[in-house]
Amino acid sequence: MGTRRCRVALFTVAQWEEEAAWLRRQHQKGWRFTHLTAGIFYHFEACPPEDVVYQLDYQDRGAG
Repeated sequence: MGTRRCRVALFTVAQWEEEAAWLRRQHQKGWRFTHLTAGIFYHFEACPPEDVVYQLDYQDRGAG
């Protein structure tokens, strides 16, 4: 099994709880979230399975 993987998933901002729960389940299966590209490509790396709670924070990159 590889040490990195990419999954496609689409969540809206209003679905933040579902997205956080999905990321938590991935971590419980041994896949730590590393980054997001193009808003739908979730990148993960292998890790020991743990129960981790993800807290999402949406920021406006154009502000400031």
